Amino acid sequence: MLNYLTENTSVELICFFTALVFLVSEKDIAWLGMIVYLFIMCSAEFSAIYLIKKHHYNQWPYNISIVFEASFISLMFNSLFNKYFKSKFVILAGLALLLCIYIYDVREHHFLLFKDITHDTLNDKTNNAMSILFSLYALYYYYLLIKDDSYINLRHSAGFWWVTGVLFFYFGSTAINFFRRELNSDLPEDITTILIWMIYCCWSYSFICRRWEIKTSVA
Repeated sequence: MLNYLTENTSVELICFFTALVFLVSEKDIAWLGMIVYLFIMCSAEFSAIYLIKKHHYNQWPYNISIVFEASFISLMFNSLFNKYFKSKFVILAGLALLLCIYIYDVREHHFLLFKDITHDTLNDKTNNAMSILFSLYALYYYYLLIKDDSYINLRHSAGFWWVTGVLFFYFGSTAINFFRRELNSDLPEDITTILIWMIYCCWSYSFICRRWEIKTSVA
């Protein structure tokens, strides 16, 4: 088991168990869905590590998990946006766009290859489009917060910290993708590790804040 614990999988597991502890009694399906989402992502990471150890092609778990990534994060944004406007159409339009790009990627890459570890079939176009889309969602959420006349303690705002994690990771990933050629060969991987830690640390704190919000509203 210890052979599967890397810097990335360790923080991912911590975030999953934090969600399990603080969101297990959650009534909002979007927040509750984070437990399922993080379990799926952890399973994909461990599956990919297992496959590469067995010298098998290991990118297909990521190509499958990206479907859940797009779905659950969009679901959460829909929940956060609904406080300010009816966002269902915007979220569905974004998902439709990602689906079209994903289908194109699948047709190009044939992501269910299992043994060709020399053939890069990661759905990069879908990843890039998703990074840009979620960065725009996050920035628009900040705009809505600024326009909100009600007092919000950002230090304890679950939505704010969840979106902050998203912006750090996806905006950073977008920047890396644009400037990858100009960066040192090892630098993008190092930055990606930092971004992964940032999103999961922000999310873990947001789950704690969510529990505080529920207790405060009940009291």
